[in-house]
Amino acid sequence: LRTIPITLTNIGRGPLPFTGLYTTSGIGGYILSTNGYSRTQFGGFFGVGMRFGGMFAEAKYHQVNGGVNGLSPNGLAILIGKQF
Repeated sequence: LRTIPITLTNIGRGPLPFTGLYTTSGIGGYILSTNGYSRTQFGGFFGVGMRFGGMFAEAKYHQVNGGVNGLSPNGLAILIGKQF
């Protein structure tokens, strides 16, 4: 299953107790495709992340309204990367 989210995203810094900690949320369209089938569905996500140096780690939970070919992209995504 290939998922391409195209979302409007909010990153919140708020009164969080740890430096570098942030929240994120978003809604929009998710382009789903697998084995020659393709579909665009509405969905959203919420998550929490941490910045340290030029790196970041983020956990997001995606909830999409439907799937494609019996598969659904709903669930937890863990991202680790470098900011440029």
